[in-house]
Amino acid sequence: MLKFLRTTTLNVIAKILLKKTDNFIIQYFYYYLSSRILKAEYVDFLKENNLTSAIRKKNEWAKLILYFSTDKYEKYVANHYLWVLCKSGYVDNLSIYDPVDNELKNIRKTSEEAFYLYGPNSKTPPNLEYKDCTLVVTKDIDENTDKFRDSILFLNSIYYRTKIANDKKFKNKLLNKYGNIYISSMLPIEDKEFEHSKMLPCSELCGSMALGRVLYNLILKNGRFDCVIEGYDQYLSADAYSKYYPTLTRVNNNVDERKVVQGLADHDPLYNFLIVKELSNYINIINSSNFNDIVNMSGNKYIKELANARDFSLLA
Repeated sequence: MLKFLRTTTLNVIAKILLKKTDNFIIQYFYYYLSSRILKAEYVDFLKENNLTSAIRKKNEWAKLILYFSTDKYEKYVANHYLWVLCKSGYVDNLSIYDPVDNELKNIRKTSEEAFYLYGPNSKTPPNLEYKDCTLVVTKDIDENTDKFRDSILFLNSIYYRTKIANDKKFKNKLLNKYGNIYISSMLPIEDKEFEHSKMLPCSELCGSMALGRVLYNLILKNGRFDCVIEGYDQYLSADAYSKYYPTLTRVNNNVDERKVVQGLADHDPLYNFLIVKELSNYINIINSSNFNDIVNMSGNKYIKELANARDFSLLA
């Protein structure tokens, strides 16, 4: 009841402010207040496991940004988000031009190099059947990467700052172990020994998680390529990460489900599923039946299975 009264009251205030005005401060206050309302409603629906209504609120939030925000990058992210969802029928037809779509469609090259994406829910060590591939991981794994043609480590900024930035010994170990290391970060990181990865549009509205970032960077650099994808189940398994995976969400050797669903909520699970689905059109996926079964799902089936697998009631 209190949640309903809070949201209703804020909506009444926001609608009053929507009256035409040339006052920039009032316009901005309307935009800021409305965006906070929509974000709160989005999270509330997730907590109730009502992902369909959560998607509707996120779409309203994105349109609000597109029409009222004065921040060009924020509008760019909203535009990209709406394009991704519109393409799969989750938004009414909009005349949207997406630079990411244009960027991908203009790629003409094809690489002879094959990649083996070894993900966080792989149940066995990397398969040496793919030793002629470049091994791609998102955390440092215990296995010897020299057994493969080459290796790439993609890091996010939190892992870099938490585990690497102040540990020179560990950093040198990684530099000696992997052929290439990339850092994904929206904020500047002054480290010339690691290469910065290209970033898909990212803001409070949505942001690509690991698999989307990896595919996007590999496609931009190599064009179309053969690819094995293992251990990326889009968070549909009861155990979000296998025991080998050194995730920062683990507490006392157990994965913290609250941190898992918080990460999904912050990045937007449907957007992440759909952008991976889109990027998969630009690669040749081989020997990856489990991944194909997931990526070929409809968005509706995916969110239904996600709601059954994850406990969104733990969201703050």
